[in-house]
Amino acid sequence: MGLRTSGQRFENRGVWNQEWKSSLDFSFPQRVERGGKPGQTDISRILWIAAAALTASIASSGTVFGQPKSAVPVELTSCSGVHRSGRRIVSLMEIVEFYIPRLAKMKKGGGVDFLEYDVRYGPERDNLWLKFMFGPMVGGHSPHDPGNMSIEWIAKKWNYHSDAAATDWIGTGPDDRRWRHIAFPYGFATYENAPPKAAACFNRILDTMCYGKCPYCKQ
Repeated sequence: MGLRTSGQRFENRGVWNQEWKSSLDFSFPQRVERGGKPGQTDISRILWIAAAALTASIASSGTVFGQPKSAVPVELTSCSGVHRSGRRIVSLMEIVEFYIPRLAKMKKGGGVDFLEYDVRYGPERDNLWLKFMFGPMVGGHSPHDPGNMSIEWIAKKWNYHSDAAATDWIGTGPDDRRWRHIAFPYGFATYENAPPKAAACFNRILDTMCYGKCPYCKQ
């Protein structure tokens, strides 16, 4: 489930470089040597101005060095207060739960120290999957490629208990393809490069997330 082809990355980089060059279209001051004659351009000042212009160009797009925009934190609902139908997927240590429609195509796998669930959208040949990974060493603290400049990321916190939170990244590509990645302690849920209809289906599942016992959290 790759995020972008090399051709699309190159095209985006060309637009970015063009905007960056236009932002530097002004005259640099010259250093005056002894005797009042103009000297060579102050290279340190050029580098400083160029770096500032580059930073401003990236920041204007809403992403600063691969960091997503931030949304207002949201309070996550307790699982004890919800009544949903479907198959439950429970994370390690029962920290969060999700509900999967009974008719959804799902497979389960894993190893000694991790558990994986995969929910499919459409025919298997389309390779559109919502993946859940649970385990102490699975990683997944951020999306696969958060620095991809062709994807606009928005991140928000889902707060639960007094000292714990999940981070929810939502990404949109220029061709309206969608990404989403939710990271929580000892696991994550993610899909990549999905068309809008598949993304909407996966989002309905991800939006059922609620928090469970979380035995290590402060109450």
